[in-house]
Amino acid sequence: MAKLELEYIVRRSPESIRRWWLEFPDTYVAKDPREQPHRIVTRSRSDREIHVTTFWRAPFGEAKTDEVLRLRSDGSWTADTRFLGFHVHDEFRATVEGAGTRLRIESTLTPANSATRVLRPLLLPMMRRNFTKVWDDAAALCERDAP
Repeated sequence: MAKLELEYIVRRSPESIRRWWLEFPDTYVAKDPREQPHRIVTRSRSDREIHVTTFWRAPFGEAKTDEVLRLRSDGSWTADTRFLGFHVHDEFRATVEGAGTRLRIESTLTPANSATRVLRPLLLPMMRRNFTKVWDDAAALCERDAP
C-alpha cells in the first residue's frame, strides 16, 4: 500500500468546494484542458453515493474508470476506483481555514493483484507524479470555478 497526502488552501467555502466536486450534471464535459477527468457520466445518484464513469486523457487516447463517490455525514467524501491494477481510495476533507478552506486529499493505492505487486516499484513513482498534478490542477480549478 502507498499513500499520498496533499493539502491546499482554497479561497472558497467548504460548501462551495463540495458543490464543485460533487454536484455536476449527469453528463459533465470539462471546458479547461487541464481538468481530469475530462468527462464524467453519472450512472446513479443517491443521498450517500454517486456512481460515475470517468474518462481521462491518457498519452495514447482515453482511459475509462468506474468510480463510487461516498458522501459522509460530516461533509467529507471518498472516491473508490481501480486504476492500472491498483485499488485507489481517495479521502477528501474540506475545513474552514482563515478566509478560505483547507482541502486535504489522501490517496491510498493498494495493488489489486500479484502482477501489480511485482510492478509496484515501477508504477508508484509515475502514479504519485500524475496524482499530484491532477490534484494540484483540481484545487486551482476549484478555486477559480466553484460556485
